[in-house]
Amino acid sequence: MDVTTTRFGTISVQEEDLISFECGLIGLEHCQSWILLADGRNGSLGWLQNVEHGEVAVGIVSPRLMVPDYQLRVASNELQGLQFDGLTEDGLVANTTNDIQVVVIVSRQPEGLSLNLKAPLVINVRTRQGCQVVSRDDYPVTHMLTVPSAQLAPVELRRIA
Repeated sequence: MDVTTTRFGTISVQEEDLISFECGLIGLEHCQSWILLADGRNGSLGWLQNVEHGEVAVGIVSPRLMVPDYQLRVASNELQGLQFDGLTEDGLVANTTNDIQVVVIVSRQPEGLSLNLKAPLVINVRTRQGCQVVSRDDYPVTHMLTVPSAQLAPVELRRIA
């Protein structure tokens, strides 16, 4: 199927590449079907493009690239829809099979770029299911980056999932 987007133009999407966020994202509950795109010039930056609403796309990065000691602790019921049983006793997401990817949303603020470390996205790449969770740890919703904005600016895309 072809998806017309405001950010990337028309992109061709294969059904098997879709990632389902059954409950949507916080503030975007109506957006449930997404495609993961990589920035062709910056391997650190990815994009989740909604296929139902072409004007909706969010920048994402692995939190550990910017915050090396980042660990995600969640209540087990937050991951029920992902078919994932890799939580430790204290709620730490232990990714022993590499099926689970944790990413955070990048936002532009007046003073630069920020990461939402409090409510990351968890994606089971095997089942193509995702959800946004709230960390039990005391992480900020707005963690300002020291990386210059231009370093994360999108230029060209390539499909990665």
